[in-house]
Amino acid sequence: VRPAAAAAATAAASSRAPLGFYANPMWSLVVGSPGCNPREKGVRLHLELLAPRKVHAGLRLIKNAGGKRVDSYSTTPGSSGPAEAASSGPYSSGVSFLDAPCLEPGAYTLVASTYEPGVHAKFLLKVFSSSPLQQLRPLPPEGAGMERFALAGQWDAGTRGTAAGCPNHGRYAANPLYRVVLRARSTLQARLHTFTAGGGDGKSADQVALNLALFPSVAGGGGGVNAAYSLGLPRGASPSALPGSGRGDACCCVASSNGGVYTSGAGGCSIGPVTLDPGTYLALPSTFDPWHGAFRLELHTHPAGAV
Repeated sequence: VRPAAAAAATAAASSRAPLGFYANPMWSLVVGSPGCNPREKGVRLHLELLAPRKVHAGLRLIKNAGGKRVDSYSTTPGSSGPAEAASSGPYSSGVSFLDAPCLEPGAYTLVASTYEPGVHAKFLLKVFSSSPLQQLRPLPPEGAGMERFALAGQWDAGTRGTAAGCPNHGRYAANPLYRVVLRARSTLQARLHTFTAGGGDGKSADQVALNLALFPSVAGGGGGVNAAYSLGLPRGASPSALPGSGRGDACCCVASSNGGVYTSGAGGCSIGPVTLDPGTYLALPSTFDPWHGAFRLELHTHPAGAV
């Protein structure tokens, strides 16, 4: 039995919420073998979530995520990425039940969420299993114990011309750029998300495909008059030019959200955690197609860096 509370940092709500599903309370749950009874094909799990009657809440059990925090999940059978193994069904008032009659051994992520975002409430989580669980522990919020930098920015389709889109449009280096200085070997996490309706293309913020890439700053900036190159962005930089991609070291980025693939959703996109050597790096947020709108970039480093 686990008492808990949805505090400000975790009151993120369902996967439709603008704050992002990733910020909800989560636990790592590890299921072992079903026991000595040969008729048992798996472990039965029964979960109960008790919350105030006015709170519409639910539980989701996610597989294929290694028991780690998840941004989103699939409900499609056979999905290779994070996918729903079981759920409490539609969000319900006050009480939710999740029954998984035959869970295979492995690590799962358990998520408690409310239907609406920003709901702060205490709740009680009860866990019953047909054989002892190997692990049930709360997962710390994203960036816990790290130095946090929250930056507000905008892709501007006007005079600044920073709504440049992906490399396909030929102006990738014109996107906003942020210098990150690490003075020691550090761990870095970062998340990019949008929060306004944008300008004129009919897309809401969570429909815009995003990418966040991190590049090593190149001494001398690679030449040219472009301000991005003068800051040290590698010439020919591309979010898909990850190590081993065959693009060559000159334009490789050290990290890119979703392996360089642009993704959309309320949770935005994220990098890390990754371990980086001391040095200067450039964080470049971009949209797949040029899009005018605001974004928020959150960076976490340990030890503390500078942005």
